[in-house]
Amino acid sequence: MRILHLGKYYAPHAGGIENFVADLAREQVRGGDEVMVLAHGDRPFAPPLTEVIHGVLVRRVRTFGTLVHTPLSPGFGWELARALRSFRPDVVHAHVPNVSAFWMLLARKSIPLVLHWHSDVVPSAHDAGLRRLYAPYAVFERMLLERADAVIATSAPYMQTSAALRRVRGKCRVVPLGVAPERVEFSLRERDGAGRGRVPMVLAVGRFAYYKGFEHLVHAMRGLEDARLVIAGDGPMRGRVEALVDALELGCRVSLPGRVSDEELRRHWSEATVFCLPSIERTEAFGVAMVEAMAYGLPVVSTDIPGSGVGFVNHHGVTGLVVPPGDASALADAIGTLLDDAAGREAMGRAARKRFDEFFHIGPVRESVSDVYGELLGHVAMPLRQTAEAR
Repeated sequence: MRILHLGKYYAPHAGGIENFVADLAREQVRGGDEVMVLAHGDRPFAPPLTEVIHGVLVRRVRTFGTLVHTPLSPGFGWELARALRSFRPDVVHAHVPNVSAFWMLLARKSIPLVLHWHSDVVPSAHDAGLRRLYAPYAVFERMLLERADAVIATSAPYMQTSAALRRVRGKCRVVPLGVAPERVEFSLRERDGAGRGRVPMVLAVGRFAYYKGFEHLVHAMRGLEDARLVIAGDGPMRGRVEALVDALELGCRVSLPGRVSDEELRRHWSEATVFCLPSIERTEAFGVAMVEAMAYGLPVVSTDIPGSGVGFVNHHGVTGLVVPPGDASALADAIGTLLDDAAGREAMGRAARKRFDEFFHIGPVRESVSDVYGELLGHVAMPLRQTAEAR
């Protein structure tokens, strides 16, 4: 089968969606599919670039900066038309939010379209530009949902509470996001030995955006005097969180290294004792970083965000602990409970790895996505896959 993915960006651009698309595309190639990804270049004015990464044909389209989190790429429509002609996909798999996916409204309706609904666009009070532009965006969003042949939601709670998906619930399918273990280079033996004899380490990973709640995690560290915290990532709120660390005089125990290399991030994963996702609102739709933590056998402390898939990923009392969002004291108590109970912590870490293997390993996720394709293509889907494997 020939699959064309439409992404906002593509790995090595940092981001949970970008990593997921790369893991899925690579796994589809392993399964015998021909895969192309059309995405935006992440460096403004850089010329278009075509490369093959792990067997995936990747075309990065020229951009001219961004406006309200949106890449400005007037040539994306032309590039999409060219890809449809030359690659001749059996299915187009568009990952949204992504304004450039709207170009599919001009494509032939005979081309099956799958929308991967990673999150709603939430016009937050923290983002004035998004609030102003959401109304016209929503018009095209509804048209794209009507045009789609299938919609993949990443969790049942998110699908059930999404106002945008309410009208198209009949063509929604739930497939959780997945991670390729080899990308995070999981090794229990390495992790078990790395943190022993050291100060317990709490790890958080993600973009410094308003909804991540990192400031609450920093406040929580005031009550965790025998632990250290690393928050790996970058973004518009990083400077504010750095100022908070200084104001609370936590610089000796709280580290904000910014965006780190893959090698350094793997080191942080291996040294961590507990992973924390302190997000405060539904813009955190799933939490791919939690899945990566579970691949490493780490217990997770996360927040109970109504309507988000975060609660589906982390089961309270089984794979970690869940606390109210925006509550620094509750975060401190939950993290402290795990740090003080080695046996309980290790049991939750084992349960986290087991849940990863059952639900979030990219292999089974790829199979579920293929089932969605098969529903659209009917009896044609299996012969196409068999033909690809025969080659």
